[in-house]
Amino acid sequence: MGLCSGSDCYCGNSFGSAGYGLSACNVICTGNQSEICGSSTNAVSVYQITATAPQELWVANVTNFSTQYSSGGWAAKQAIGAPEQFPYYDDFGTSWSPLKQYGTAPEFIELEYPLALAIAEVAIYETYNPGGTWKVSAKLNAGDQWTVLWQGQPDFISSAGHSRAFLPPITNPGANSYRYVRLDVNITDSPGWYEVDSVRIRTAASVASKTEMWRPTPTTLCWYGNQDLLIYGVFPSSQAYQCTMDGVNMPTRRVDIAHLACTTPPRNISVTNNIIDCKTGGVSLPQPFGISSVYYDTCVNGIDPIEGCIGSSSPNLLNWDGVFPNYNFTNFQCSLDDTLFAPAWIEDARTAHCILPVVATTQISVVNLWATVNNTRVSAGTTSTFVVKDCGLVVSSIDPTFGDDTTPTQITVYGTGFADVPTLRCRFDWGIDVNATYVDANTLTCVVPAGNGDYEVQVSVDGFTFSEDIVYFSHQETCPNSVQTKDTVMLASACVTTRTTALIAHNSFSMCRSQQLQMQR
Repeated sequence: MGLCSGSDCYCGNSFGSAGYGLSACNVICTGNQSEICGSSTNAVSVYQITATAPQELWVANVTNFSTQYSSGGWAAKQAIGAPEQFPYYDDFGTSWSPLKQYGTAPEFIELEYPLALAIAEVAIYETYNPGGTWKVSAKLNAGDQWTVLWQGQPDFISSAGHSRAFLPPITNPGANSYRYVRLDVNITDSPGWYEVDSVRIRTAASVASKTEMWRPTPTTLCWYGNQDLLIYGVFPSSQAYQCTMDGVNMPTRRVDIAHLACTTPPRNISVTNNIIDCKTGGVSLPQPFGISSVYYDTCVNGIDPIEGCIGSSSPNLLNWDGVFPNYNFTNFQCSLDDTLFAPAWIEDARTAHCILPVVATTQISVVNLWATVNNTRVSAGTTSTFVVKDCGLVVSSIDPTFGDDTTPTQITVYGTGFADVPTLRCRFDWGIDVNATYVDANTLTCVVPAGNGDYEVQVSVDGFTFSEDIVYFSHQETCPNSVQTKDTVMLASACVTTRTTALIAHNSFSMCRSQQLQMQR
């Protein structure tokens, strides 16, 4: 390399003609005052630079692609650089995704690297629905034809539900240098969006010597321990491995070149920053994507129900499905948006419950299940979404649900959306309207007229629009007063003896109304 006039740079592999001595170079370098950079005329200071060739490279530029989901998130340019999410599995906008989830049109992406490299390995980091790449090609110069390094079939099955570092067995690894790589993708049978976080190329020397640890998955573990922890990285078979959590040895086995599997120890409280370290030969493996750690918490799959009504008079009893170990917790607690709190309790190792407080406004809320010891939280909360909606005018239940068919019965109606207005009504059997007495927004009373059979019960606030949810009030038929109860006749409808009458149980055939009962002594 030659330097002239303090800052002009010339590069080459030969000197050409040399005709100046050192004294001819007298201009101080602009960037380094302690060095000389040629003269102000024709003299050039010559330096020899020794550089180490890179062993691995990440994508520097995307030169072409078939489609992309958008120009921002999931764009082709998201494949540039080292992985941002791998080995986590999800629909990340920091990955490249074709425009469509599936289809027969061919998809591809063409990648440029900073330098040409004698490629011995191509690592494709797929973070969502892995398995779409079916061909890998490479070329040295932009105008060259593509050389196929590997060709196979899409495989969306073997890694379903997990991210994947795909290392296809390429032809003649390390034999030729390339600067451009092309991935051909087939998403015909993809179960969803196919996404690539990044693509790395490496030399044979790097492949042979490389051992490194990336990230563990899952990153949230259950308190009871004994879970499989999968650790991504590069793990040659020639070495033995031992992983620890906060210095405690975990049973460790090598699964393949890209994975170690460990069994987690139990924890009795929620602890953050459980540091994961893996060693070979007593030396910790490098972690190029940052220090690995996991988090312990309750394990909750979800809640049931997932929605409720504002101001509901019926408590929102939530059933939590998950894993709830018995570690002598004095109590559990649930909260709605960290503002409304209620007790929670464990039914068994798989089920917990809590009753949400009454919510006054419509909102989409986050429900947290906390574990507490001596009223101190030891869990950062396992969250689920609970939708609080305005259910409008709803009748949820009545009390009592049955009465005498010959006399009116006052009932209490429970529900939501009731109002203290003169037009508040109860409707029975789709046609009998009576005035209702307002108690509160969730309670009213009204009188069921005497009648026959089952009455449907509805409520209206404006006197015209009635609730759609229907509950039933049943009339029970009473035998005539002349029927004595000293003896009881067992007919198609059984008589129930009272002090003065025999009450016929309600069914489709009423002996009381069809004939005068004949009693025998």
